[in-house]
Amino acid sequence: MEYATKSELLLATSLSHSGAKISQLLEDKVAINSQGRVERVEIALCREFPNLIVTLPNGQTRSLVLNLTRYEFLMRVSEGALPGNFSRECYEDLLAFKSALLSAAVIGRPTPDDDDGLIFRLLALDTTGNAIDQVIELSND
Repeated sequence: MEYATKSELLLATSLSHSGAKISQLLEDKVAINSQGRVERVEIALCREFPNLIVTLPNGQTRSLVLNLTRYEFLMRVSEGALPGNFSRECYEDLLAFKSALLSAAVIGRPTPDDDDGLIFRLLALDTTGNAIDQVIELSND
């Protein structure tokens, strides 16, 4: 399946932990321009500070205060650069926000029955740089 990543936030993790530098296991996706749907990504003022607010498909909401450093970091990443001149604190703040989103994404999600096996969605990039996922099912048969 192909994703237009400019209109979706992809929440991914790795087998080791959510703070890994490369995360290839797709956990959830959130539409950015979701007209009439619960899920959304928006920037809004909260207590006179801009916040990045993510509402997940299950209705859970998490927010991150956007100071100038965090905003600039996110803007550079969105343009394809992985800036190394930002503080470790900024990077760790974003990893903590990612962990909070991943934790919130599983709230209310039904736990799979042991007989169902496991389903993984692995993320990769196609030749044009768009995110694609490959479903891998492991059964107990």
